[in-house]
Amino acid sequence: QSPAPAAPAAPALCVLFAVQRCVYCVPRGATLVSMARRLRVGWHGLYNANPAVRNPSVLLQQSAITLGPVYVVQDKDTLLSVAAMARTTVKGILERNRDVDAAGGLRPGQELCLLVCSDSQPAAA
Repeated sequence: QSPAPAAPAAPALCVLFAVQRCVYCVPRGATLVSMARRLRVGWHGLYNANPAVRNPSVLLQQSAITLGPVYVVQDKDTLLSVAAMARTTVKGILERNRDVDAAGGLRPGQELCLLVCSDSQPAAA
């Protein structure tokens, strides 16, 4: 018996997603406090970064919240200089920006999600 004919190859499909920095989707039943725990940040800072949130105990499902500002890297910026300017830590910048290579340095025009004034541990929520 001869083998069955090979099925035609499926066309290749490439999908690109543009993901906003510092923006997170709110899951069902989340509060600002639960989102702060999930993101490992203080809830007061999260509340300040989201002035449209009227009640931190009630977040609309599938709405978006902002973690902090997006900083555009300038010429001669380093992780240390950006951390000092934003009063945060290099570790904090790297945790919020997983695509940044600490050894490779920063590129002018690169966007960073910053959690400003977070050079200490977040308060317990």
